[in-house]
Amino acid sequence: MESNSVASADSNVVLIVLIISFIMILFSIIFFAIPAVINNYILFNKARKNKWAALIPIWNVYVLGVISKKPLWIVWLYIAFSILPSLINYGLLFTWAGYSIGYYYMMLPLFWLSFGVYIYILISFAKQYKTKNIKDIIYWLLYLFLPIVAVFWTNKIEYIGNSPLGKVIENNVYKHFNSNDATVESIDSTKELSDN
Repeated sequence: MESNSVASADSNVVLIVLIISFIMILFSIIFFAIPAVINNYILFNKARKNKWAALIPIWNVYVLGVISKKPLWIVWLYIAFSILPSLINYGLLFTWAGYSIGYYYMMLPLFWLSFGVYIYILISFAKQYKTKNIKDIIYWLLYLFLPIVAVFWTNKIEYIGNSPLGKVIENNVYKHFNSNDATVESIDSTKELSDN
């Protein structure tokens, strides 16, 4: 009689743990994973990169690195630091590590290295978009830590990048309009074109 009550108590504890785990996973998918994909989808589209890359796990990090203009080895370093703990955890690499205390000490530096490289890439990624005031800086913090709120601001973020059109406007138009002889220069350039 007593063993049945202990077994039912254990099964109730297991059921509660499973329900709480399911709720936490659902919460993280709804409030973090899906909004992060939506943010990347919109930001990749603004950068004129393939927006569907936001849906594919390793490709989205590669596109993030391309937009941030970082060398490819840094992107692969982040991917390696992110995947390595999973390979070790499932025994595909270093099976001697198992679930010993040394395993957890080995995982913690890999996690922080991965997070640090991601922050480094993300800072360069954010520099490719207009970040002039405090609202834009708050957006990038929300993008990292609370993407469900950042979804509502993503359409207001402007991609400035190093586009050829941006360089032409910056080099030619602003110089002409900042000088007093802008009309004279433009008239002289039209005369040269008509003479040829």
